[in-house]
This record gives sequence, structure tokens and C-alpha cells, in this order.
Amino acid sequence: MYCVMSSEPTKMTARRHECDICGKKFSRALHLESHKYIHTGERPYVCETCGRGFSRRYNLVNHERFHTGELPFACEICGIRFGYRRSLVTHERSHTGEKPHACEICGMRFNQRSPLILHERIHTGELPYECDMCGKKFSRYSSLTNHKRIHTGEQPYTCKLCGKSFKRTAGLLNHHRRAHANEMPYACNICGKRFNKLTGLTMHDRSHGKDGDGDGS
Repeated sequence: MYCVMSSEPTKMTARRHECDICGKKFSRALHLESHKYIHTGERPYVCETCGRGFSRRYNLVNHERFHTGELPFACEICGIRFGYRRSLVTHERSHTGEKPHACEICGMRFNQRSPLILHERIHTGELPYECDMCGKKFSRYSSLTNHKRIHTGEQPYTCKLCGKSFKRTAGLLNHHRRAHANEMPYACNICGKRFNKLTGLTMHDRSHGKDGDGDGS
């Protein structure tokens, strides 16, 4: 005698947590809570190094590796390394051409869900992030954050080589390229080889069998 169990209850409860703002459903309450930050603009996970906030913890972990230089995930095709597995998966699609996320309105396809969400706002005109100082609205939280610095004058991104500060990461990166392109401040304490980026030193340290504990002095 065989007992056949119906999978129907599983299907019914698979996505039982629904967002009361947009109606999107999730299989776990934790995923719903993270999703709601899209609407509220809340960023509860904050980087202790630079103060940047994130709506999800794994995004914070990924970001922190930008400061530490840790790149544990390597592409088997080209060897480029990444701080987070999801970044590696997205990168691998550049080799395969895979674009699994499609816009239901125009059919345009993307290799990540996040650019699809931003693209859909072109069709809907949605501007969910509003400045509480002047009322201007934005489609991206990052655009709102950058805009607010017009009011506050905040410059959170500081060059570790000369101390100059910037409102945006792009400004800091451009500064590094223009002002410090030929400087090699990070030195291997075993062989003395020098690098202009901490990530370069970290990857080099592994050739000595180290875990990237160079002091950069």
C-alpha cells in the first residue's frame, strides 16, 4: 500500500508572507522584512569603517570586503576574484551571456534582478525615495543619499593616502587615479614587492601561503 502525499499545501504556503505596500509575496518572513526596506529607505546594517548603510546583512558583508581586500571567490574561466559569491555568479553571466531577469512590460532582459527593478521604474514612474529636507524624489536610494549631501555638506569618503574627502565613491576613485596612480603604498613584508591597491597586496600574499595579513607598511 502506498501513501501519496499531496504537494498542494506546500504550494499554498510557499509564499505566504505578503508585503502590505506592494503585494509582493515571500516564502520567509525574514525576506519580507528585508524587502520592506526598499519602500522605507531604511538601511539598518552599517559599515563601521565608512558609515555606509545597507538593507541586507549580506550586502554589508560583501561591502566590508572592499575595505579588507578579501576576495575568496574566483571565476574558473578568467580568474577574476570577488568578495561575494553572488558577485561571482553575476560575473559568470558575462561569459555565458545569460540574462534570466526579464521586464514584463517591454521584454528587456538583465543579468541581475536589481537593475530590472530600476528599469521597471522607467515604465511606472515610481520614485520611492523622498528627501525629507526639500521633498525631491528619486528612483534609487543611492541617488537620494548623494542628494542629501548637498544639504548636509557631508564628505564620508576619505583618501587614506592624503586625507582629502569626497561626497561620492566615484570622486574618491577618480582622485586616486589622478593623484596617486604611480604611488605604491602597500608593501609585502616578505619579499618587499609593492602595490598601489590593498587588494593587489592581498592576492600577492596568497602566493606566499598567507591569508592576506600584510600590514601595508
